[in-house]
Amino acid sequence: MRIINYLKFLILIYIFFIKNAFSDTIQIESEKLEILKIDGISIFTGNVYAEDKNLKLWSNKLTVYYDVEQESIINIIAEDNVKIIRLDLEAYGNQSNYILKNEELYISGNVTLIENENKIKCEKLFIDIKNSISIMTAGKESRVTAKII
Repeated sequence: MRIINYLKFLILIYIFFIKNAFSDTIQIESEKLEILKIDGISIFTGNVYAEDKNLKLWSNKLTVYYDVEQESIINIIAEDNVKIIRLDLEAYGNQSNYILKNEELYISGNVTLIENENKIKCEKLFIDIKNSISIMTAGKESRVTAKII
């Protein structure tokens, strides 16, 4: 029974990221915004909160890299006290990097995934959204741990 619950939990991780992490419209709030237009970078700092119809994200810093010519986002990096909520799944870590073109999400540093009472802890999480692949990696002095109920 625990194996079935574990598999259900892993499936929820995939569902968590099936659609692009951010839709076409995203609202971001912060204490400070620095725009480097020529470089295609926007840096939000201080109690950052980002929300769209699919996802909510909190962090101390959020950097958005965009292609000025194509007018599209390339990747989004959240740093320090990262918290992501989508549906019933919560993800925590020290840093996240979402690469839109490749549909890849990296979360690193004390990563915790929680769904109901199920919990997975690891040092690094890689999710290939396009190919439905999740890889959880332990740190040098830790192991991947899972509590499945």
